[in-house]
Amino acid sequence: MLMMPLVVALPVSRCRMLTSDSVLPWGSLSLARTLMVTAVSWVVEAASATVTGGVQKISVDLSKGYYDPASIALKAGVPAEITFSRSSGCTGQVISEDLGFSQDLTTGAKTVKLPALKAGRYSFHCGMNMVFGTITVQ
Repeated sequence: MLMMPLVVALPVSRCRMLTSDSVLPWGSLSLARTLMVTAVSWVVEAASATVTGGVQKISVDLSKGYYDPASIALKAGVPAEITFSRSSGCTGQVISEDLGFSQDLTTGAKTVKLPALKAGRYSFHCGMNMVFGTITVQ
């Protein structure tokens, strides 16, 4: 489930709630009249890894320029393998200081093997620190 509500601050008479399902009337709104974006929020349900042979496995697709899924749920105490698809540009590298890995994705998909982790929240990001993901271990 992915929702992208966006509230745009305009003169009071022009304020409205926009979502990924609505169409912004770009012709009627000029950038000069846009004061600022007041809020952008994401509601993302974590994707759970499947356990095969005592190892949790999940794949992360980067073909659209972001991590899909960007939120991963793992079970504590079970080793995991996360396969990141081939990518280039900003997402051509995936890094996690929390988990101590860095992979170059420009030459093809890479699988990051993680030991059994303790419960907690771990992050990963692209090489430019612009695209982010989260691993939640419970």
